[in-house]
Amino acid sequence: MGGKVLELYSEKLLRRGEARGEARGEERGRKAGLAEGEARGKKAGLAEGEARGRTAGMLATLCSLVKKGLLSVADAAKELGVSEEAFKKMAML
Repeated sequence: MGGKVLELYSEKLLRRGEARGEARGEERGRKAGLAEGEARGKKAGLAEGEARGRTAGMLATLCSLVKKGLLSVADAAKELGVSEEAFKKMAML
């Protein structure tokens, strides 16, 4: 009988150890996944912000040149890759 009790107790300890190991593994995986997701999110956000900044800067420059009479609306729209009407709306002309 003593052998069965020890066997049952050792199985109980083994299950506890497995459960703890599994929980630790899941926690490590979660942390690694969150860190990777955060890094990807930051990278994507930075790229999007840079692209928006370049577009806004280009629009501001083209608007300034059009208002000064140094560039036609048609050329500015072509440079930005939009129609003349779309450029006028964006530039509030």
